[in-house]
Amino acid sequence: MRIGILLTASLGALSVLAGGVAGYVTVSKYRAMSDLTEARERLQLVRGLSDVPRFMMIERGFATTSLATDNPNDPTRRAEGDKLRARTNGARDHVMQLRQTVVKHFDDADKIGHALDEVNGKFTALQKLIDGAFNLSKEERRQIVSKILVDNSAFNSAIRVVMDEQVRRLSVLDGNAYRQAHYAGVAWAVRDLAGQSTAAHKNLIGQPKPPSIELQMALARAQARAEQALATLMPLRTDPVTAPNVAAALEKVQKLYVERLVGVVHGVLEGAVSGKGTISHEEFYKESQAGLNSAIDVRDAFYDAAEQGLSERYGDARLGFLLALAGLVSVLVISAAVVVVVRRGVTTPIADLTTRMSDLARGHLDSDIPHAERADEMGAMAKALLVFRDAARDKIRMEREAEQARVRAEEDRLRTQADAIRNERELVTTSFGSGMARLAAKDLSFRLEASLPEAYAKLQSDFNLAMDALETALSGVAESAESISGSTAEIASAATDLARRTESQAATLEETAAAVDEITATGRKAAEGAAHARAVVSTAKVDAQKTGEVVRQAVVAIGD
Repeated sequence: MRIGILLTASLGALSVLAGGVAGYVTVSKYRAMSDLTEARERLQLVRGLSDVPRFMMIERGFATTSLATDNPNDPTRRAEGDKLRARTNGARDHVMQLRQTVVKHFDDADKIGHALDEVNGKFTALQKLIDGAFNLSKEERRQIVSKILVDNSAFNSAIRVVMDEQVRRLSVLDGNAYRQAHYAGVAWAVRDLAGQSTAAHKNLIGQPKPPSIELQMALARAQARAEQALATLMPLRTDPVTAPNVAAALEKVQKLYVERLVGVVHGVLEGAVSGKGTISHEEFYKESQAGLNSAIDVRDAFYDAAEQGLSERYGDARLGFLLALAGLVSVLVISAAVVVVVRRGVTTPIADLTTRMSDLARGHLDSDIPHAERADEMGAMAKALLVFRDAARDKIRMEREAEQARVRAEEDRLRTQADAIRNERELVTTSFGSGMARLAAKDLSFRLEASLPEAYAKLQSDFNLAMDALETALSGVAESAESISGSTAEIASAATDLARRTESQAATLEETAAAVDEITATGRKAAEGAAHARAVVSTAKVDAQKTGEVVRQAVVAIGD
């Protein structure tokens, strides 16, 4: 695999890994933000729902207190009641607004909508029941108060169902918010139970006869339920994880409810039983509202702690999301930048240097070496490659110079050898020319005695042998010629004698015959001498031809 592809793939894998981690963190933080946002919205709905029965109970408490007086339609009382109702209606309208803006995004929006419709119906019916009671007689008003309490309890139960479902949803979204909302619900339960208890005890004020044992037991149970619910909250005052505002609210409920209102409630019951009760409706209403509102303060403190915790965690999640998103973007940008830098700063220079190495390996030494100006490893490689290229150039230059020197030396050697050969030729030519001249002058005593080169030693020997053979052959020819000359002289002498004997014709036949026989014998001897001369001449001719061939070869060799 090419290094460029390998580096790009490695960086890509690391980028994908880092991007995957950053992406996972980004998605996790975004989901956390979404969950916290939904938790805040559901907590907002729970708190809005809890405000409706809170203000309704205040309105109902004021109304039942007014109905217990002799003049419930006092303008001042009715004006105060209208203010309380406006606040209650405002709380209900706020919930309906949340239904249109927040609840519609929930996955259980339809279910919440149907529950809110039911709650709104009970809310409207309860207000109509309270309004109608003001037109009744005092005895009828006393009787209708019990129904108001029952309907108010049913209304609170309907609200409680919706709130409990939303609090349960909080447990999935944020555990701490669920814990705070749960305790807020307990504080509201304290307020609800305590409100029912105080409302029941309020009916004892001004009663002409003491309550029955059954009623006393029912009132005691109602008060015990409220105190039992409150008992689950009071240990949180010393819990280190309890928010400071919650601890302060619990201290307040300890003073206003546990230490004061509980005593007032017990005093009302004891006064009704003994017939010596001294507290009025207005005084009991003030005391009960102070104690009940302290429970509401505890509820609000828990809600505030939940909202604060959600806000802090949402801020942390948002910061984490932004950091993770920035990290993801940074990883992508840095990865892309690193890939570009690596390709431009590493893979491309490596590819360029590899190409130049291949060119140098093929003997292309004229190519420029790129990136030699860099101060990093690529520059060091390029500089090393420059050294290789220059060394290769120097090697080729020195080889060329050595070849040129070798050629010049060879030329000098050949020139020297040619001069020696030329000298040898001149020496041989001079030697053979002198010999041929002396041979032409019939000086057969000539021999090649000069110191010829070793290459001409055999030729010199052959020439000298041929000259010896030629001299021997010519000596034979001379001897034969002398023999022929002697025989001819004898023939001439015999012919002279024959002429003298013929001219004198004085010899006898025997002498004539003897003379003829002698002439014939002399002629035969002369003929044999002539034949011998011809043989010698023939031999001399052959030797002469051999000598000529030797001379011709010598001349040819000299010419070569």
